[in-house]
Order: sequence, then C-alpha cells, then structure tokens
Amino acid sequence: MNLSPQKKYRLNNPEKYKEIQRKHYHKHKEKILERKKWYRFKKKYGLEREQYEQMMQMQEGLCGICGDREAEVVDHNHNTGEVRMLLCQNCNRGLGHFNDDPVLMRAAANYLEEQ
Repeated sequence: MNLSPQKKYRLNNPEKYKEIQRKHYHKHKEKILERKKWYRFKKKYGLEREQYEQMMQMQEGLCGICGDREAEVVDHNHNTGEVRMLLCQNCNRGLGHFNDDPVLMRAAANYLEEQ
C-alpha cells in the first residue's frame, strides 16, 4: 500500500495529529462552523446559502407566521422535504406539536375563539 507522507505521519503519530487538528479547529472555529452550517442546509433542505439569504431578505428577517420574532428555523414539509418559510422557534414548535396538521390547527383556533 502506497501512503502519502501526511497519512503516514497521521498513522504513526495519532496524538500529535489530534493536537494539530485541535489547534486548527480553535484557530478557525468560526469558519469551520459556518461551513458546516451551509453544508447541513444544503444536505438537509437542498437550500443554498444564496436562497436562504434571499428568503431572509424577503421576510425581513422575521418569522413567516407571527412576523414578530427573528426567523431562526427552516420550516419544511416532512413528507416532501420542500422548504416552506423561515420561522421563529416558537412557531416552528407549534406546527410540530400539531403534527403539521391544518385541520387540527384550525380546531385549536376555533376552540380559542369560542372561549
């Protein structure tokens, strides 16, 4: 097996290599986390950074439901994977508690209006 010098070093010096990785991570933590965020958005939602930023701009940074709080969450259809809007944590959790079921949500709204 023909290994590159880097791979040989890593295999022969695992503790030193871990220390090098740790230092690199702490030095570049913000960039690494930012890159991971956009990779996750692309993988999970099929959403590019530019698309996300466009949605955020269209919603003026606010939740697509209440319009009061900062949009922090990408809401998507769990069956189709289609991205719907950006929501605040509270509204996103509310949809989740109602299993994204509009009939159930309307029943809850009717209940509140009748009380």
